[in-house]
Amino acid sequence: MCIRDRTNTVTAPRRGGDRWFGLASQGAGVAVVALVTLVGVFLVSQAIPALSKNEANFLTSREWSVGGDNPRFGIMELLWTTTTASIIAMAIAVPIGVCVALFITEYAPQWLRRPAATLVDLLAAVPSIVYVLWGLIIFRPVVRPLEDWLSTRLGWLPLFAPTGITGGTIMFIGVVLAIMILPIVTAAPDARRPLPAPRRRPRRCVLRTPTRPSRAGAGGGGAVSAPYPPSAAGGPASQVSRTSASDAPAVCCSDETR
Repeated sequence: MCIRDRTNTVTAPRRGGDRWFGLASQGAGVAVVALVTLVGVFLVSQAIPALSKNEANFLTSREWSVGGDNPRFGIMELLWTTTTASIIAMAIAVPIGVCVALFITEYAPQWLRRPAATLVDLLAAVPSIVYVLWGLIIFRPVVRPLEDWLSTRLGWLPLFAPTGITGGTIMFIGVVLAIMILPIVTAAPDARRPLPAPRRRPRRCVLRTPTRPSRAGAGGGGAVSAPYPPSAAGGPASQVSRTSASDAPAVCCSDETR
């Protein structure tokens, strides 16, 4: 049995299973939020004793000496490396990912679209730790000579200077992060969404004469010429009607205005 409300919308009555499923979904959402909140409270409570004994500024210090009775540590080095590497990764991965998604949805042949999209989705589903281990174990030995050469020649730049966290440079970390997020950017729904059909169509051009003002046709297509009323032979209207049609400007109207 369907129920029609005042907004002329037909709605079906909810069954018992739908109600239980809705309650379970709401409970799962509340449980996730509560779990994250509890994790944050636990971490803060466990960090308060160490922060109270810290003799350096936690936000601005670059030291990292957590042993002994007088620990001195700060997150400035970690914050700088993480932020800079993330910016480099986004600058590399976002343009390439959008171009790859555009190629798959617009330019790739039909036989290549589905395998390429499936491959991108599979790469996006790989855990991030796998890419990190691949970068440290396989990718870094390959680019290590180039990294050392850049560090020697351009070591005065922070991007090519060795970091105290992993021993690599910020540029290398940014490249590994770019490779890691590239499938995720490419597989994003907005990047893979096809272009709407009205925007694919070329514009239609309509010949509009300066002596015959255009009006909208009954069919709603482009503009059509409205005939002038008949006049005496040799009058101004007949003289103007003999104007060459090549002098008339072409007016283009998009299909979206139809």
